[in-house]
Amino acid sequence: MAQEQRDADYLATKAYSGGRVDLAWLGAARDQLTKDYGTFERYLTEGCGLSSDDLARLRTRLG
Repeated sequence: MAQEQRDADYLATKAYSGGRVDLAWLGAARDQLTKDYGTFERYLTEGCGLSSDDLARLRTRLG
């Protein structure tokens, strides 16, 4: 999914839930994650301890 679509989904979710929307915060978090882990997948496996099977199940559920 493209970053623009992820941002749009984030904004829609935050707006629907009544939360404050702050794309600058999301961008800073994304930048730090990339700096620390290189990719989001490495963050999930190394940082969160998920296995490749866990990721496959998540992809199927979120599909």
